[in-house]
Amino acid sequence: MTNDNITVEYIGNSENRLHNVCCINGREIYIPKRLDAFKSCELLLKDCILIKDALKSRGDIMQFINKYGGLCAYAIMETIAPEALTNYFKAIAEDKIQNREPIYPRKIMKAYKLNNVIDRNPDNKIIAMLEGYSESLINIYPQFNEREIEKNDYWRLYYTQQNSLRYINFNFECFGNGKLRNEVLSLLKAYFEFNTVDSLYRLYKDLKTAFDIMSCKNRCWN
Repeated sequence: MTNDNITVEYIGNSENRLHNVCCINGREIYIPKRLDAFKSCELLLKDCILIKDALKSRGDIMQFINKYGGLCAYAIMETIAPEALTNYFKAIAEDKIQNREPIYPRKIMKAYKLNNVIDRNPDNKIIAMLEGYSESLINIYPQFNEREIEKNDYWRLYYTQQNSLRYINFNFECFGNGKLRNEVLSLLKAYFEFNTVDSLYRLYKDLKTAFDIMSCKNRCWN
């Protein structure tokens, strides 16, 4: 059965009889029987077309991962649309970069229930691509900390530790919106120039603790 350059053929049961085995574009795909996902070649072909469209449009692929299981769904995606699959996760990484968020390849794969794929093949090309993005950010994100501290409400400052990228969040909303917040910001900006991110955070925590104590006392006195 063929449609949209996808060919599906039913082969039979696996040797342990735990899977339905189908041939998709010449590759044997093992579909777990426990998920009751395989009904017919016609419906599988229909799902393959929907999966391919979802990858190309950055649509919802989770419904198919839930239906077929991570290993099986990944095998289908890798077989029918390898380039679209790569671009799908490439776009996820680029979105994170746009929002100055860290990229943790295994965490991304786990969010899509594809951690079994990594366990079976640590050299998986999607993981390799995401790791490449992650490694490149080690030298990029910390350089932009100076831009980050121009903000008046929230900072995310990056640093490296044992060749890994780390970050610390600073939230200044707890200091109110008046003069005190401005003074705290000015102090930390001046301190930032000559200190590490973690020492800056220790000062931030000390200031926040002092502010919380003062606020508590003021409430008690009033």
